Amino acid sequence: MKRIVPGIILSVFVIGLTAAAFIPERTPDGFRIGDFARLPVVIDGRIQPIDSVARAALLRIRGTSNEASGARQPWMSGRPFESSEWFLELLTKPDAADARKLFSIHESALLSTLKVSAAADGSYTYAELKPGFVELEKQAIRIKSVAPASRTPWETECLKLRNALTLYDRLKNSLQPNSVWQNQTPRNPAGQDFAAQVAQYQGDLHASVAEALGVKEGKTAAPDAARAKRMDALVRPFLTVSRAALFSVVPVPGQGRAKDRWQNTGDVIGGSLRTGQMSSAIAMLAGMSSGFARGNPGMFNEQVAKYRQWMTQRKLTAALGWARYEVFSTTFQPLRRALTIYVVALLLLAAARLSGLRELSRAAIGLIALAFLVHTSGVLPGMMMGGTQAIFGNIAGSVQVLGWAAVLVAAIAEIRWRNDIGVAAAAVVGLLTLAAGQRTASGGAADLVRLAQQTSFWLPLVATTVVAAVCLVRASARSTVADQTIRLAVAARAIRSAA
Repeated sequence: MKRIVPGIILSVFVIGLTAAAFIPERTPDGFRIGDFARLPVVIDGRIQPIDSVARAALLRIRGTSNEASGARQPWMSGRPFESSEWFLELLTKPDAADARKLFSIHESALLSTLKVSAAADGSYTYAELKPGFVELEKQAIRIKSVAPASRTPWETECLKLRNALTLYDRLKNSLQPNSVWQNQTPRNPAGQDFAAQVAQYQGDLHASVAEALGVKEGKTAAPDAARAKRMDALVRPFLTVSRAALFSVVPVPGQGRAKDRWQNTGDVIGGSLRTGQMSSAIAMLAGMSSGFARGNPGMFNEQVAKYRQWMTQRKLTAALGWARYEVFSTTFQPLRRALTIYVVALLLLAAARLSGLRELSRAAIGLIALAFLVHTSGVLPGMMMGGTQAIFGNIAGSVQVLGWAAVLVAAIAEIRWRNDIGVAAAAVVGLLTLAAGQRTASGGAADLVRLAQQTSFWLPLVATTVVAAVCLVRASARSTVADQTIRLAVAARAIRSAA
């Protein structure tokens, strides 16, 4: 039994990590939201997956990175793409997104200012708050002139709400001019068919280019007023996207990983009037939008796959790889899982020291090696694909990388001297640096709490505790019997000497 204890403990953790890494993704109504979530965009000067943009937006709007969308199966809790589903809905189905309760208001004075009835849960939709936007903006301008220390609670919440609504509105218009389309009269309740509009525009654009070439060659032709009107009707609303979009989704051909050369859809469509050409990526993005808005998963999934293939053909595999890794890191949370394993390894080392069981010490060594591998998966790929700036660009990343290097040095020292000091130092350094990095990260302790709610987190802890407890009990029992035998042997020798 003792010889297989290290293998049992290590196997439990390996199985738990494997299950957490390969949990099936949610495909609501057949839509492959996970593939869409891994598409890269450029925001704040760096390449990020759509999933990260969505999580950050929800975190700023409502204080959590996930938007609940009904009951979820517990075995899918490790792959929550609710944020990406919400974000896709915001980009393509604005009426549905505007009806979601995302905005929290707790100050009655602010509710009175906006003329909004109090809700039992304190949450409100964009549609409910929209009539009060003018008054909200007026109050926000006034409050900005007040010193932060002198602001009342409702004034502080007013500024926070105004910032959240501004962020929401800009995100809603980052792919297509949803606000303009929503305000058009007459309105189509089912939404605009972006894909059909782009297809029509591409045909008109090619015809316009051909007409211009004909004029240049001396051919005379009457200008097509209807075509010019259709083109203007599409391009003009996208001027809003050009100004409001928070992220760029279309890479400029031939620019590789150059982050400053990506464009938003408004810039691409507006620029097509000057160049007579438009990136084929627009048609694919429009296909995703129309596919999701009209409940057509086949069309949506096909356009996502075509867009990924289009990026690969243009040698943008680095951007795709970085986006895929960042989503994996966000959902699998390798650094936080490594922290958990370091904790268990330290507990096993303490138990081994108290009981004298070498098996527990070997189990701890195996777990530290496993934790180091998981730690590496959270650090090394980011440095390889995103460069050192992706890791050392913030305090949390720097601490975690330095901790990884320190664990490696301690492991080398243990291999050289084999005195168990290096093992203990590796576990302590890994635990402290990951904890410090997590403390300074954006998610903070709240993400650790969410991780602790997952089965893949506490099941290995329980299994390790049970195995260690059994070993300690059996060791204690054997130790008691051995002590009794020694005492009987000593007594027997004493009796013989006395005789």
